[in-house]
Amino acid sequence: MHNKRFTSYYNRITFAACVCFCATYIKFKVFESHVKNFWILESF
Repeated sequence: MHNKRFTSYYNRITFAACVCFCATYIKFKVFESHVKNFWILESF
């Protein structure tokens, strides 16, 4: 009983960490593409 509860808790933490990582990665990629576009616009 206790072990199952601990596992579900651990899975939730792992899932939350994955979601945070994915969100940060996507934000970084979007930010990076905006910066590249900005530099391209500035160079012309």
